[in-house]
Amino acid sequence: MSEGDLYQVGSRTCGCVDCIEDYPPAQYGDRPRQAGCVGRWQVRYRTPEGQQRQKTVESRADAVLLLRTQAVGRGA
Repeated sequence: MSEGDLYQVGSRTCGCVDCIEDYPPAQYGDRPRQAGCVGRWQVRYRTPEGQQRQKTVESRADAVLLLRTQAVGRGA
């Protein structure tokens, strides 16, 4: 997505492989293992004035919608 970036933010309560690695159980407590991450999504985009912004949302669908909304607002 060239209009902005989105990526998933890890969570200390998630049990996916990446979050277990980033937040070790010895330090953050045990949690059940799971296949997918439950972390929030962070969106980075530029305003029509060229300022960089970021926002964190609950789901990937919300992140994609936000990016599309920002692109329409810029006339893309």
